[in-house]
Amino acid sequence: MTDSTTLPGMVRAHDARIRSCLEGRSQAHFWHACCPMSGPTEARLQRFQALGFDNYPLAQIPAVDALRTYLFFFERILGAKVVSPAGHDGDFFQTWCQPWISSAAQVSGLRVDLGASPLWQAYEKAISDYLAHTPADQRLPVAFMGLSPFDIACNVCGPEPFCLMLHDEPEAAAGLLDFIVTLLVDAHRRIRGLGTRLVSPYGFPGVYISDLQLPLLSPAHVGGLVLPCYERIAKECGGLTFALLSADLDVLRAALRMDGLVGCSFDKRLPLPEIRKHLGRKIFVIFSYCYDDALEAPTLRDGIWWNPIVQSYSRELPQVYREMAAGHNLLIGIDRPSLAEVLALRSGLQGTIQ
Repeated sequence: MTDSTTLPGMVRAHDARIRSCLEGRSQAHFWHACCPMSGPTEARLQRFQALGFDNYPLAQIPAVDALRTYLFFFERILGAKVVSPAGHDGDFFQTWCQPWISSAAQVSGLRVDLGASPLWQAYEKAISDYLAHTPADQRLPVAFMGLSPFDIACNVCGPEPFCLMLHDEPEAAAGLLDFIVTLLVDAHRRIRGLGTRLVSPYGFPGVYISDLQLPLLSPAHVGGLVLPCYERIAKECGGLTFALLSADLDVLRAALRMDGLVGCSFDKRLPLPEIRKHLGRKIFVIFSYCYDDALEAPTLRDGIWWNPIVQSYSRELPQVYREMAAGHNLLIGIDRPSLAEVLALRSGLQGTIQ
């Protein structure tokens, strides 16, 4: 087995390509395959690599959460109670937080000790055990869990009450977001302090953010309140890839100016010429999911697409690839029931610009 086909060797090769891309020394298209495949992790990744995919090897940290790994993880650390209908424990679409913060006084009284949380203790122990039992030259980076500061605020307050708080008690709302961002940054710092290297799920530096409830906000709130939170996270966690679920052009321009931004997925109402104009060498992230036509109508509520798979560029991947591939960095994820379907879609895309 050559170095380039071992998991640590794959990491080194992917890291070199990512650095070259982010430093502007080369243009890159990163292809990620998401499909069932039998066999151990190393064999699966070797096969993906042989087929020209860029799936990034990550440490396999044992699940520490009986409900569902990291489901409402930080909300529960903050004290939220998670509820589900009988028989649906762990089903993301049928599980929610019971709101418990409703006033400025509760926000100002918030305190949390990460080290005292049993959930956090289990997570830290799982990371420590991985480091202790894996030789240093065989350790893989750890993908830090996706972060969602605005979603966390909505979950602990309730979406409508938090949005009302933004108007009626803006200082309390801003204070809650600041508290949440401080918690997230501290969590990232503590895990780095254990001696592990943290990356986003794609192997990019920093963290990944996807606030699914961002469409509830006005452009003024996204630009004035949420983007500064993202920029702080990017600075303190070493980089940021995130989902921009806002169709406002001023928000787009402000987001793409953020220090530390690595890449972004975009609301499909944002015109591709505007994205192309401001993207620079940042990475356009687009995942092509299996699409069910029945999803679009029921998720369009008062002009807002609730489901980010519907709201983001996804079904439009062929158009994005035709218009962006020649001059921009792309991360293209293809989620299909079989490897053959993934390969067929990639082949079709590549054939459009040859």
